[in-house]
Amino acid sequence: MRKTKKIRVDNKEITVKELTVRELLSFFEEGETLSLETLGRLLEVAADGLDMEGLKDMAPGDIKLVWEGFREVNAVFFDTARALGVDEAVAGIRKSLVSDFCGLLASS
Repeated sequence: MRKTKKIRVDNKEITVKELTVRELLSFFEEGETLSLETLGRLLEVAADGLDMEGLKDMAPGDIKLVWEGFREVNAVFFDTARALGVDEAVAGIRKSLVSDFCGLLASS
């Protein structure tokens, strides 16, 4: 059963979901870098109640709450990635996400 976690940000409820193996592989198989478009696709499958426009309006502290919830429900993936030595790829995703998000904020 997929794990979920509800997070309340202001008056909005966001549900972050554990990704399936198929969803995780789809991001790696396509050789995608984590662009804003990919981040939008990730939000579609990983979070109900949050899209790119909503993300742009959030305070950094609220985004941190969502990220922590996502890491919590996907802990097995992150632990397995670390054990298999692909944590560098996960770190690259995180670095790319931060970089792209900073670019997004600068352009809005």
